[in-house]
Amino acid sequence: YQNNIDEDLLYTLLNHSKQLNKYIVFNSLEPLSNMTVKLSDLKSRFKNFIEVGVELPTDELLRVIISKSFSERQINLNNRNLEFIIKNIDRSYDKVFQFIKKIDNESLSTGKSININLIKKVLNK
Repeated sequence: YQNNIDEDLLYTLLNHSKQLNKYIVFNSLEPLSNMTVKLSDLKSRFKNFIEVGVELPTDELLRVIISKSFSERQINLNNRNLEFIIKNIDRSYDKVFQFIKKIDNESLSTGKSININLIKKVLNK
């Protein structure tokens, strides 16, 4: 949600979903309660939403994501390389999955196994 929908229409949609006992999920970079809206009833509805934030992945979660992704591709990754990746990769889910795809493609196209030099090369692209 980027606050780019007609407020009356959105308010009607929220009321309709409430009458049907249905839920609406919003995805937004900013909490809805902080959004500037003209319609006071809509602002009130936004304040009643449950907000859940998505935090950056921890080292442990990165370890699991990277290990599982490589395992699914039937690629063995030693702990030294895994720790190097964790310490040097951008901490976003999108960047992690892009990196995994890029290093897999690079490894396949060059026929080289995954090592520190290849990891550095892909991280610096």
